[in-house]
Amino acid sequence: MMPYSGELNLAGLGPDDSLEPTVSGDTLVLKQTFEDHSNHVFIDRQLWSNYLDLQDDIVPGNIVKFVGTVKTLDAAAGNHYYQVVTVNQLKVVGHPNQTEVEALIQRYDFCETDADCTGIYGECPLPCHIAINAKFQTTVQKIITNFRNSTTPQCAYKCMAIKKVSCSNYKCVVE
Repeated sequence: MMPYSGELNLAGLGPDDSLEPTVSGDTLVLKQTFEDHSNHVFIDRQLWSNYLDLQDDIVPGNIVKFVGTVKTLDAAAGNHYYQVVTVNQLKVVGHPNQTEVEALIQRYDFCETDADCTGIYGECPLPCHIAINAKFQTTVQKIITNFRNSTTPQCAYKCMAIKKVSCSNYKCVVE
């Protein structure tokens, strides 16, 4: 076991929310970055539930300060996967900006068929129409709401109805 401290991106909860198919449903996933495989930190619900609120804090993209002890699960090929053993500090210290939110939402737009896709409405200043994998509709809506609640955008607009969403080159698109 070893001490660990850092600010990490909240990548989600369990396999449905975090895009980590091998993670159990009650495991919080934190990552140094979404693009690489360094510093994945996995926290069982019994350890995070006293520190973070499921509705307000557990939103992919939020930045979390973690201090505690971990054990190494895998360090092969430069991957660093850690299981949290104890938590001394765990709190949200930041929220993603617009560019980060848009990039994060794009992680949820993969598909194989048209039936995989759905369209949702963004809120100003995000795009009006957002095409995503239907499996992650609740997660993406939570990301959008979290962004709007953490910023004070000076804009408003009305969006036209979404007419059709399809899968094109393995990405959901609004037509």
